[in-house]
Amino acid sequence: MSILILETVEKQANASKTPPSSRQPLRTIAVLYRKGGLRFLLNGIGSACTYWAMHTSVVKLLSFLLPSPVAYIIASVLLAETHFLWTARTILPRDQVRLVPKPCDHQRWKTLVIPASIYAAANTVMTVSFGPGQSFTTQLRDIGLYVETAAAG
Repeated sequence: MSILILETVEKQANASKTPPSSRQPLRTIAVLYRKGGLRFLLNGIGSACTYWAMHTSVVKLLSFLLPSPVAYIIASVLLAETHFLWTARTILPRDQVRLVPKPCDHQRWKTLVIPASIYAAANTVMTVSFGPGQSFTTQLRDIGLYVETAAAG
């Protein structure tokens, strides 16, 4: 069963107001292990490793020709279907994975192009604009200090 289904059934049975386990990684791991054992816990890990290896390789190759942020966006769009299959293998029970059509479905890829490009562009803007380890509020504070300094001087 999917973790979403398990959590919904559990919440209806307990009528509790606890936050979703996706906000609490340790709780998520405990729920997955308790419901399906180690096999269920590691569901989709192979697909994740494959996707990230492919994504990193494509970004590196495209970075020779294009700026790094553009290469990231293009790689994400090209591998949108692979990301979809990774997600399906992660959230679906093993007996339902076979219902997902095999890769290389051009129509499915065309459907995923817009969401993948929006996600990759937003991710790139946040990473490039703020840099690793810098938060949005830190950037706003720095911008405010710059504006105050420019207005005073």
